[in-house]
Amino acid sequence: MEENKGKKLVSIVIPIFNKGNVLERCLKSILECNLKDYEVILVNDGSSDNSYSICKEWSDRDKNFILVDKENGGVSDARNVGLSHATGEYVTFVDPDDYINFKLYNEVVKSADGVDAIFFGWEEKRGDMIVSKDYGLKNSMLDNSADVLKYVLHPWSGYRGYVWNKWFKTELVKDVRFDTNISHAEDLLWVIEACKKIKSIKLMDAAIYVHEIYEDSLSQFSKLTQKRLEIFDIRERIINSLSGNDKNVAMMAYHWELLNFLNRELYNGDNDSVNLVMSKYNKIYEKEYYNWVSIKQKIKNILMINSGKNYKSFSFIKVILSILK
Repeated sequence: MEENKGKKLVSIVIPIFNKGNVLERCLKSILECNLKDYEVILVNDGSSDNSYSICKEWSDRDKNFILVDKENGGVSDARNVGLSHATGEYVTFVDPDDYINFKLYNEVVKSADGVDAIFFGWEEKRGDMIVSKDYGLKNSMLDNSADVLKYVLHPWSGYRGYVWNKWFKTELVKDVRFDTNISHAEDLLWVIEACKKIKSIKLMDAAIYVHEIYEDSLSQFSKLTQKRLEIFDIRERIINSLSGNDKNVAMMAYHWELLNFLNRELYNGDNDSVNLVMSKYNKIYEKEYYNWVSIKQKIKNILMINSGKNYKSFSFIKVILSILK
């Protein structure tokens, strides 16, 4: 990797709002990486707890930690402010209630050899249990936009549309803004727009970031909440913003996400949720995407939809679906 004198290698943006109870763990995990030529931009988003004092203490003690204090504007606004302050060759984001595997993070540094972006895996922490989200990870290079979108959009991808397990060339994404008008899936929208500006991506097969999942977050995603509905709307917004093969990839990913959720709601017996998801599913069922879906998959889709219409037949439908696997 060429040395770029006078310029930081990476800017790590951390949006912070009332995270004083976990912030130290996050910052210590970054410090323990012993990175060179880096900056951590601490964006205190109008916190009312001790988050500001923690940020102030770290910025006074270490010149690599830069405090930006602002009025509360939400996580998207805080990320935008941090992005505006980024001076590194690359920019990445870390959530204050998460942390990084300092033993592996330097592997990302080694991969930062002029590529436009770097994607890596993560671990999911639920209480005392840590689950590695390393499915589908590989060491390879990508230069095809449809391939990139496949790894970002597909719900079973090991990379997904998060901002905290990716590095981007700052000069390419500096003007990409997080949408401050939405409160869910704003990172997915940003990643999609960022990916439109890059040509080369290094994929890594290591789970380097640790993402903390709390019980309230878990319950929100296991039910058809307003948050889940907003994410579905974002998926449709993404589809409408793309064209050609990129659009087909986005439709396929959304199709699988809806089908997976529909399957779960059928097992749960939540008829209202089933009907609502089915209405969204039918919106893409009639689109051109199905012109190139296999006959076998079409049969599975039809069976799934009809099982939602006739709950008494669901046991029979499950048998047929198992045969088609």
